[in-house]
Amino acid sequence: MPATLRMVDLSPRFIRFFELAESADPETRWRLWLEHYNIAAVPPTEEGRALARSLLEQNWHRYPEVMDRIRQGAAGFRPDPQQALDATAQALGFDQDLSILFVAFVGMLDRNAWAASMGEHTAVHFPIESFSEEEASVFLPHEFAHVLHDRLSGFPGGWLKSVATLLMQEGMAIWTSRAVAPGREEWHYLTLDGPAWVERCREREKQIFQGVLARLQEVSADALQTFTTRTGPAGLEREGYWAGYRAVGHLLDSGFTLAQLARMPEGEYTTRLEAALQVLTTSHACPNVTFKGDDGEE
Repeated sequence: MPATLRMVDLSPRFIRFFELAESADPETRWRLWLEHYNIAAVPPTEEGRALARSLLEQNWHRYPEVMDRIRQGAAGFRPDPQQALDATAQALGFDQDLSILFVAFVGMLDRNAWAASMGEHTAVHFPIESFSEEEASVFLPHEFAHVLHDRLSGFPGGWLKSVATLLMQEGMAIWTSRAVAPGREEWHYLTLDGPAWVERCREREKQIFQGVLARLQEVSADALQTFTTRTGPAGLEREGYWAGYRAVGHLLDSGFTLAQLARMPEGEYTTRLEAALQVLTTSHACPNVTFKGDDGEE
């Protein structure tokens, strides 16, 4: 039996919160959010909680612009999540039975999704209010790649992990989305904010790699947030995504397939990624990997 989805739609829950909080002051609005909704794509830390509150206040005035979309709920979401999951499973050679909880929720208008695995339980949380269909066609496979990769590699799940595991997971998700939805410019697989972040990463690549290498084996909330939600050692946000993308690209360039990398045990990540990043630090070679359609043709 292939990987399948079980759908949960949290948009009615958000609508109830919005109606209660529409005329509330910021303090009351935050209390109502915690009581009636409390879903956000942020780290499960005090820093993440503070970020959720900041995003709610920053973007509150924009929700009326997307309420029609929100009221359509999961039924109005495109592309079809099951089709995206099927294509992702094919790219990774996934051949196991797996039921994935697909949670359609209303985010902070920041186009941020997340995937989670914990033992036998897997879930993908995807915001319905802010992704265009074109954007979702790239980032749905990204999130599905996380849960399929977790299962194939034997990763036990949970948010806390080593920096090496973060890099491998994010690099795999980026390259899998590129295999599933080829033909876009490089930056489309890495960010929703245009090519400028990619250009800055290339300019500061050596510093990014050096910062990551210094903490590759570390397992801590501080290290994970440093390379994801915070400004990293090279002065950019999300430096771990760039390092993971480049390191996994190097491994693919070296002859591995996505299916093979997906089955690599977590215990090998540090050695493999350290070697890849050391080579990239000195060569600055761009990944040579191509998939069908990367030339713009489907």
